[in-house]
Amino acid sequence: MKWAFVGDLQIPYHDKRAVDLFFKAMKWWKPDAMDFLGDIDDQLEYSRFSDGTTDEFFSRLKKEKKIDEESDAEFRGRVSPLPFVKKNAEGARELYTFARNQHKDTDMHASLGNHDIRAKGYMDKKFPEYVDEITPNMLWSLDDLGIAWRPYELPPIERFGGVHVHHGNTTTTTGLAVKTDIENYNISLARGHDHRGGVVYKSYPMTGTTLVGLGTGHLCDPSAYGLRYTTNPSWELGFGIGHVIDGRAHLQFIPITPDYICVIDGKVFNG
Repeated sequence: MKWAFVGDLQIPYHDKRAVDLFFKAMKWWKPDAMDFLGDIDDQLEYSRFSDGTTDEFFSRLKKEKKIDEESDAEFRGRVSPLPFVKKNAEGARELYTFARNQHKDTDMHASLGNHDIRAKGYMDKKFPEYVDEITPNMLWSLDDLGIAWRPYELPPIERFGGVHVHHGNTTTTTGLAVKTDIENYNISLARGHDHRGGVVYKSYPMTGTTLVGLGTGHLCDPSAYGLRYTTNPSWELGFGIGHVIDGRAHLQFIPITPDYICVIDGKVFNG
């Protein structure tokens, strides 16, 4: 079977050309399974970095409704935030919908990332009466699209060929953070989170076992407004693939060059 991995688009701060290239390649490759490894939706407006600023969701909501003089409590009591929350998730919802329409029979799974759950955490603090309404189906139509999903707070889940998936827990300034996760969990793992791409192995000669970790890179735009928290991003643009043969997964990172070229199974794709 053929297995695709993609994550860290951080819509609306994604690299549209890279995303289009990914789907162009996938249309040809026809994966049997596709895993979204988190942070598909950025949700900057709900983050702690935006809290108290003009970027904050509540500030944007007040501005859109053109109410300036009323208190927060009065405002919250009059206006439901849910239509605006759903509107903010539109870009990621369109991405998932496009993926499903292009790959109608593909087994799809989404591992939610720390950015994907910002809206729910924000509502829990600011609009608790609506927190139960903030679900993956309300935001991105995952259930309706037949895309299984797993909360960020839960540990990795095994998918195929002994390989688990998760958005990722650790970060590091040296090498692939997935190496730390496979050592901590003692499992083979595909993950995103640190925006770095590559494959790392951890062998245990005494037991004759080898673990493999896949970092799936990213498809976001480091120069975009919401990603200016770093001036020197040591990230890799790309995605992951795997071939599962006789119950064993053979994983690869597929880099996308600065001029938007990638190669899968010897086939060259231009973005």
